[in-house]
Amino acid sequence: MPLPRTIVADADWIAAQGKTLWLTPKEQAIFDGWRSETRRSEWLAGRLAAKRLLQEDLGIAPLSWSVGRDGVAPSCDGLLLPYTCLSLSHSGGRGAATLSDLRVEGSAGIDIQHVRRVHPGLCARVFTPRERAQIAERFGAEDSTDGMLLFWALKEAAIKARRLPWGRALRTIEVRLVGSDAGRIDLPGEPPLAGRYERRGGWWLARAIMPPRPNSGEPEKTEWAGG
Repeated sequence: MPLPRTIVADADWIAAQGKTLWLTPKEQAIFDGWRSETRRSEWLAGRLAAKRLLQEDLGIAPLSWSVGRDGVAPSCDGLLLPYTCLSLSHSGGRGAATLSDLRVEGSAGIDIQHVRRVHPGLCARVFTPRERAQIAERFGAEDSTDGMLLFWALKEAAIKARRLPWGRALRTIEVRLVGSDAGRIDLPGEPPLAGRYERRGGWWLARAIMPPRPNSGEPEKTEWAGG
């Protein structure tokens, strides 16, 4: 299965951009409304990554459209892209976005995670015994921060690939690594998703791909997934 097109926007690139060249007035108002500087910078990172991807890949001017609500399936204004799925993510000042063709690659979700300290209870709360055994084997300990954030990113990417909120615990999604850059993601009652991952400096970049659906040859609105 071909990998969807992906871009990562780092903090230096984001800081060098003039926001008026990328954000519509509606988006600028949302940006200005965030009280938290951290939340503001994270929000901006995801949006700029998405806009840069569409500009470079499809030639779409950043100011001709805007990204709406945050979450698993953000809305969009001003675009109609049949057969297209866009997903975005942000962490630690970096933004990431991926664009997939529903007819060829299927629906792709992306998640980026800055490797950092996590809550000590994360391991038991989020990961199954088989996942913890894999983390221990690959990273030396079942509560390895590096390993937990990789598995977390793959789970989050899978939820975004579905484009629907996941109303169950993350522990019900099980990841199995099958190589140095690939994995299988099992969700109860649903077909497995293909996972791909890579390390980019201090970040894990994960993508999950839901295979093309039988009716994906029918035109439909642009599909969005992100957060």
